[in-house]
Amino acid sequence: MLYAATEAVRSSAVNVMPVSRLNGRRWRRTLLLSLLAGVLVPNGGQAQEVAAPAPPAELHPGDVLEISVWKREEFSCECKVAADSSLSHPLFRNIKVAGVPFSTATERIRTFLLQYEANPEFVLEPQFSVYVAGNVAQPGMYLLGPEVSIARALVEAGGSLDPRQLQRVRLLRGGEQYLLNLTRGSGGPVRSGDQIFVQGNLFGHVIRDYVTPASSIITSALFLYQLLF
Repeated sequence: MLYAATEAVRSSAVNVMPVSRLNGRRWRRTLLLSLLAGVLVPNGGQAQEVAAPAPPAELHPGDVLEISVWKREEFSCECKVAADSSLSHPLFRNIKVAGVPFSTATERIRTFLLQYEANPEFVLEPQFSVYVAGNVAQPGMYLLGPEVSIARALVEAGGSLDPRQLQRVRLLRGGEQYLLNLTRGSGGPVRSGDQIFVQGNLFGHVIRDYVTPASSIITSALFLYQLLF
């Protein structure tokens, strides 16, 4: 009975999550399972406080590339990077931009535009998919530029609910885990696929993300029932 009630509460909560959180729910579940399995080790565990290396900026599926071409609106777009590494735009769909240095992606787009302009003037602005979870005000998936720092990503997510935890922020990048002290620095720039986790009260997360939304649904349902019957 308790298991069924818990599953009902979790199902109800999913229906009221904003789109950004729905898109990142699978990533969030992975982080939670990693925490429970001991991959995200507690204080004093195997993770060491080190500076996370910043690999060259690369786009990956799920990221967004904003293209602005001077006086050619038909080539300007906010293009999502598709699963096959191409851009979700009818004119750019044959250009592969994911998994290569951003300079290479830029040259591929320039080569394409040279078919229509002798000297194309354009600006590319990548937006990386970054997931922020744990003890923050608004956990979820965010699209952030390559100049945005790890610390700024936490600000975008509403900030840490416990500033003391900024001394031990965990970053999952490229299959490796890094322990960051954001009271001493910004943590470096974000990269596509980064997963940032701020440790906190796991029970508090469950209350905030599942029980409270479910309670709102139940209250609304009771109000409608009284109104109609």
